[in-house]
Amino acid sequence: MKHFYRLILALSLAIASFACATNELDEQIAANTTTTAVPEEIYADFDEESTRVQLDALCRTTWTKGDLASAFYFSDKVSVFRFMGRTGDRSGALQCISQGTGGTAIDKVVLLYPHSESYALNASKGRIGVTIPDVQYYQEGSYGVGANLMASVGEDTKFSLKNLCGWVKVQFVGAGTVSEVTLSGNGYEQVAGDATFYYNDFRLALLGQEDASEDDSELGGSLVFGEYKTTVKLDCGEGIALDPTEPTEFYLVLAPQTFEEGITVTATLTDGTTLTKSTSKPLTVERNHIVPMSPLEVVAQSMREIHYTATEKVEPSAPNAFGANIVSNEWDSATGKGVITFDGAVTEIGDWGAFSGCTSLTSITIPDSVTSIGDSAFVNCWSLTSITIPDSVTEIGAYAFYGCPSLASITIPEGVTSIGELAFYICSSFESITIPNSVTSIGDNAFCDCTSLAEFEGKFASEDGRCLIVDGVLNSFAPYGLTEYTIPDSVTDIGDGVFCNCVSLTSFTI
Repeated sequence: MKHFYRLILALSLAIASFACATNELDEQIAANTTTTAVPEEIYADFDEESTRVQLDALCRTTWTKGDLASAFYFSDKVSVFRFMGRTGDRSGALQCISQGTGGTAIDKVVLLYPHSESYALNASKGRIGVTIPDVQYYQEGSYGVGANLMASVGEDTKFSLKNLCGWVKVQFVGAGTVSEVTLSGNGYEQVAGDATFYYNDFRLALLGQEDASEDDSELGGSLVFGEYKTTVKLDCGEGIALDPTEPTEFYLVLAPQTFEEGITVTATLTDGTTLTKSTSKPLTVERNHIVPMSPLEVVAQSMREIHYTATEKVEPSAPNAFGANIVSNEWDSATGKGVITFDGAVTEIGDWGAFSGCTSLTSITIPDSVTSIGDSAFVNCWSLTSITIPDSVTEIGAYAFYGCPSLASITIPEGVTSIGELAFYICSSFESITIPNSVTSIGDNAFCDCTSLAEFEGKFASEDGRCLIVDGVLNSFAPYGLTEYTIPDSVTDIGDGVFCNCVSLTSFTI
């Protein structure tokens, strides 16, 4: 008869409760279990301390569509709720998708974000075993979704989440693409992994800050958390391209604490380049606070190198003309390939002949970090047949390629705004050349004595392709194969040296 009444009581309680539509409540037969209903829907926003799931462009709190949260609804059994609003919403409803049934009764409702199946609640101690992820995922201008541990404690269906962690904002500026960022404490502190959340006083304790090994009979075992992480990694997926002038921000979620011996941050680029920065002063990460680090300059390995081919090792004529110092110059006689490595980004091929007189040089590739090719940079490089000029270059100086008779063609990249006087003087192998739309000025005699030049294309080119006309001034002339020529009607002036060494020209009409 006693068992019959217990069964009737359990059935009555089940009918009276409001459970999730897709789940049934287990029969509650033990004296220490609870049958309090889990609601189908709850409402959650963020407290006035600006707790964050992720940030929008105005640094306001936002949800991400489909975010999952865990709820202990008057029970130590976890229920799962899904955010039903849109990405970018600052508040909204969460719907129950999985109900935790039975278990030990507690006198509160505890909501945790993000959801984890590993959460374990100890009612007598008022604590929950949680995990701070040691691998987080980059999100522009924000912390990665699912990385930021939050909680709310209440007694109804409305919640206001608070952060349990703090954050370090790392900033990089320079050239290259970041694939990952790692952070660790110099004293081997725990930065991620298992921890304990005490929901009565809203405190997060790391391993060693509380007795994590004591017996928890109510859970049928013990809270032993062995995942002690000393490094946290921010995974940047396919890579985040850096800006050479404006810092790019990377956020890492950390357990609140003081790093007495400072921290170490390492950025790894997609080309394998690494940058490591260590601080020695104590650094404190507080709950719900951002600790910003000063911008660090990152230079990809490709920006530190100039690759070339030559018939013998090339020694730059002006080794201080690159914006960085040469640390090595290796040349393989078997392949003719060489690489000059610098201690920083190569920003210029400077004035006064960086490679002037390097007669063995046959080809060269200039890195993307270079913005200018200076005066006389490659003067009298007689054997130079090929050169790669990156789009980053905006200026080609005077006499830059003076006396390169073997340079048969060159691509002037879009972005170059000026070409200096005599820049391609005596480049006698040129047959054609294209001037990009970005060019605003061309110096006198820029293409003087280019005896094989037959055509100009692009900006400033005349209709027949034989002239460059800049603001009515006949600036340059392509003489190859011509014995006579009629100057276009648009010309109002003839610049200096336009008809330099036009040995076949016998007459022209103005």
